[in-house]
Amino acid sequence: MASELKFLIDNLDRGQPLNPEDFGININEDDTIGARVVSFDNELIFGGDVFSYLYDKLETSGYCELVRVSVQYLCSSGTWERLVDGYIIVTECNFVLDRCQVKTKLYDETFSTKINNNKSIPFSLRLTTSKNGATITPPAFQLLYVYNPGVSFYTDPAWGYTVYDVFSHLVACMSDGLVDFDSNYFAASYPQNDVLFYTNGQSIRIKAGSEILATFENLYGALRSKLNLGMGFERQANGRPLLRIEQAAYFQQSTASANLYDQSDIEMKFDTSRLYQAAEFGNELYLEVGQCDNGDTPCEFVQTPFRGFRNETFGFVGQCNTSNILNLKTSEVIFDTNLIQDIVVFNNTGYETNGVVIVANWDGFYTAGSARARGYDPYGVGNSIYNGIFTNEYVSTNWLSGYPSSLESFFQGFNPTTATGTLRFDNTLGNIILNMFSVVNAPTLNTLSGVLSHYFIWLDPIVNPSNFTQPVAGAYEYYKVANPGIYTVNAGLVLGEYLDPTTNTPITFAAGRGIALMIKRFDSGLNILETRQIGGNDPAAPGQPAWYEINNEVFVCEAGDYIAIDIGVQATATAPLPNVLQPFLRFGSGFQNTTLPSAFSYFSVTGQPFTPQTLEPVDINDVQAYLYKFKRPLSMAEINAITTETSKPILLGRKDDALAVQPTYIKSLQIESVMRKGAQFELRSNKLLP
Repeated sequence: MASELKFLIDNLDRGQPLNPEDFGININEDDTIGARVVSFDNELIFGGDVFSYLYDKLETSGYCELVRVSVQYLCSSGTWERLVDGYIIVTECNFVLDRCQVKTKLYDETFSTKINNNKSIPFSLRLTTSKNGATITPPAFQLLYVYNPGVSFYTDPAWGYTVYDVFSHLVACMSDGLVDFDSNYFAASYPQNDVLFYTNGQSIRIKAGSEILATFENLYGALRSKLNLGMGFERQANGRPLLRIEQAAYFQQSTASANLYDQSDIEMKFDTSRLYQAAEFGNELYLEVGQCDNGDTPCEFVQTPFRGFRNETFGFVGQCNTSNILNLKTSEVIFDTNLIQDIVVFNNTGYETNGVVIVANWDGFYTAGSARARGYDPYGVGNSIYNGIFTNEYVSTNWLSGYPSSLESFFQGFNPTTATGTLRFDNTLGNIILNMFSVVNAPTLNTLSGVLSHYFIWLDPIVNPSNFTQPVAGAYEYYKVANPGIYTVNAGLVLGEYLDPTTNTPITFAAGRGIALMIKRFDSGLNILETRQIGGNDPAAPGQPAWYEINNEVFVCEAGDYIAIDIGVQATATAPLPNVLQPFLRFGSGFQNTTLPSAFSYFSVTGQPFTPQTLEPVDINDVQAYLYKFKRPLSMAEINAITTETSKPILLGRKDDALAVQPTYIKSLQIESVMRKGAQFELRSNKLLP
C-alpha cells in the first residue's frame, strides 16, 4: 500500500496536491561547492484553497514571497512524521486561472532558496538587518596587529573578524536568520593560536577600523580551493536547518545514514570527472619578490616553484588521465604574503575592498583580546612571512585525498655538489685587478651614506652586474643560479694602495678609506632584488693593503637569478684631495686593518636544495573513483534519514560479512515518487566491492 503524504502550507493543511504520487526527491553532488544538494524537480498541482491562498499572497504581499511547505508522512504507528521542509517560490508558480489551479515545484529550505540565490550579494560585517529586514546580531571585530615582514609589528592594529564569525554572519544575512551555521574546523575562541581572520585591504593599509564587506560565494570558494572544504546541511534537534562547513575528510568520518545491505544488480563504472590531467594552484593576486613598492623595494618572500603563492600548473602522472583540470586557483580574496606586505608596508591602495585572509595568534599579546598575524619561515632562513599554510605546497597536501595519481615532480631537489663554486679575481697581467675607479676630488652625493663626500662607487648594475670583470671583455664575475634553493655566499677582497692616476704609482699620503662590501642578488633581467653588506674603515696608509670579508649570507634564489660581489669606497681624509685610483688585488699580505697573515680575493657560493617535501604517491584507496549504480526500494524512514543529512555515508555490502561492508557517498540519488518509494542510486566509493 502506498505511503500517505501530507503537505502543510505555512503550517496549516490548506489542501493537498492533486498529484501527490509525483512528488519526488533528488540529491546531486555539486563538485564546485563540495556539497550534496536536495531538489524537488517534479511539478505539483494544487487547487481550491491552496490556489486561493497563493493568489491572495500576490494581491496582498506582492510576488517576492516564499511560502513555507512541510511534507509529512504517515508512520505505521499512525503518527505523522516530518519528511522534508521547503518553500514554494511565488514567482515560480504557474496559475491556471480558469481551473483555479496552481502548478509549482518545491525548493529546499537551505541551499536553493536561502544560500544559492543570495551567495553573491556583498554584506557588511556591521550589518544589523538581513537582506529582507530581519534583525541579526553582527559579529564583534577584533584588533588585528600586522607587521612589516622581517622587521617588526606596527603599533596600530587593523580590524579583523574570525572566519567562523564571518560565515555565521553571512548565513544569517542570506537566510534572514532562518538557517544556522557551524564549523568545527573554523571554530575559534580566545585565546587560541592559528586562527583564520578576515579583513580587507584598506584596514590593513591604514591600520584602523574600516567597513569590511564579504560575499559567501567569494570567501567560501577561496577557502575551499585552499583547504579542500565541503558543505553539508543538517536538521537540528530543534527543527532548524544548519549549514556546516568542514574539510572534506570530516564528512567521510560521519556515521552512516542508511545500510543498504545485499544489494543486487549493481553496475560499476569510473568517475572520469576526477581523473585530472593537471592541477592549477596559486592566486591571481600575488607579487613576485621584485614587485613591492612599485618595484623600488624587494618583497620579503621569494616565490619559488610549488613553494610560493604564484599561479602554477602541474601535470599528473598516470595513463588514465582525462582533459579535466583541477582548478585550485583563487582570485578575489588575498592570501599572498608579498601582496599583503605591499599593502601594509608600502601603502598600496589598489586593493581597498578586497578581502584578505590572515592566519593570526589570538593571544592578546599587545592588547587584551587582540590578535597578531603569525609569522612563518618556510625556507628556514630567518624569514617572517604571512600565511605560510596557504603556499601551493600546503594546498596540494590538503587536496591529496582528491588526486587520482601523484603530481609529476617538477620540483625535485638537486645535487649540492653541482651548485658550489669559488671565483678568484685574477688575470694574466699580474696581481692588480684591472677595473679601478677614481676617487674624485669634487664632493659628490655618496649613495652609501647620503652625504656629500669624496668617494667612488662601482658602475650601474644594469650595465655591469658585478664590480669585477674577468680577462675576457664583457664576461662578468657573477654566479648564475641553475636551481631554486638556498644559497650561502661568502666573499673577501684585498684592497691595494691608492694610486696616482697619471703615473699608476702609490700616493705618498694617507687619504683614509671607508668601504661597504656588498653581496647582491639580481633576477634574470639584472634587476636588483636584495643587498647584504658590511662596512669598514682603514687609514689607507701607503705600502699596505687592506682586507675585508663578508661571511655566510644566505639567499633564497630562483633559477636564473644572479649573485655578485660589489664594493663602494670613499676617501675619508679632509678635502681637497688629488684624484686617486683604488686597485683591487688578487692576493695580499701584511694588511693594515687585520692580523690575518695573507689572503686571496674570492667569491664563493654553496647551494642546497629546499628541504624535500615531495608528495607521496596517492594510494588508490584514497581516491573515490568508483561509482556504483543500482535501483532499490526504500522505506520512508530510510528516505527521511538520507535526505536529512545528505553528506553522511551510506553502507553498501553484505549484511552477514562485516568485512564486505564499505561506506559510499552520494553522487546522485533520484526518488521519482516518494509514495512509490523506488530509488535510483549512484554512489561514490574508494574501494571495489568484494
